[in-house]
Amino acid sequence: MGDVLVLFVINEFSVFFTTIYFILSYSLSSEEKIQNMKKDKDKDKDKDNIMNEVYIPKIINAIFMTPLMALLFATIMLASGYVVTHFYLNIDLITYKSLIISSISLKNILILLSKSFIFGFISIFIPIYFGHKKEKDSYNRTNEVVKILIIILSMLLLIELFTIFIFY
Repeated sequence: MGDVLVLFVINEFSVFFTTIYFILSYSLSSEEKIQNMKKDKDKDKDKDNIMNEVYIPKIINAIFMTPLMALLFATIMLASGYVVTHFYLNIDLITYKSLIISSISLKNILILLSKSFIFGFISIFIPIYFGHKKEKDSYNRTNEVVKILIIILSMLLLIELFTIFIFY
């Protein structure tokens, strides 16, 4: 039971749901911010610093923030798993803790960290790419956001399937 719980919580759910949260709260607004900075830089004729000021810090932030958030989310999910097992299965804390600790391996932690690094990079790189690529203002912002969201989610699902084939 502990192996299945750890497999789903640490390797799958925490990474994917953390990335979804990161996309909805941070990544999709990055495209608009980049476009606004490009407009301001067009007025100043200083396009060289936009990479150092915007792109690299956002990518580094995404690469390091997503694994930390995934670890926090996995911890919260495992702690809430105790509440469920206590009420439904009558398992005490010591038994649950020993079950989870014996089920977590270094491989699970490395899979969590590697997937969250990759997911964080993908979730910020695609909005940055579309924000940089777009030249003029669009009147239909909702279609652009949905298009970017569909591209990001399809890339994440492809990476998820690829990692399932590799690790399992």
